[in-house]
Amino acid sequence: MGWKAAQKLIQNWKVMIIRGKDKGETGVIKRVIRSQNRVIVEGKNLIGGIFTVEAPLHASNVQVVDPVTGKSCKVEVKYLEDGTKVFLEVKELLGPLFLVPRS
Repeated sequence: MGWKAAQKLIQNWKVMIIRGKDKGETGVIKRVIRSQNRVIVEGKNLIGGIFTVEAPLHASNVQVVDPVTGKSCKVEVKYLEDGTKVFLEVKELLGPLFLVPRS
């Protein structure tokens, strides 16, 4: 089956589209389709004529927006010692990667 980018995305998260016709625009995830590795972003990737519909985007074409800086960032999933799932933002600071907990 392979690795799924949609596993790192959750409904109602603010994301930035990094590829496609809506590149550079931000929106909120309306639905995550994990089986197809796709997400639907509210008001983006519209198709149709009379009736416009939001088409799914591949999960690799969106990145989570950092709430502090407003820029897109990469996210990692980690598990704490007690078993709780935590999403961490990956930041590159002068060489090595540091993990910063998301609020």
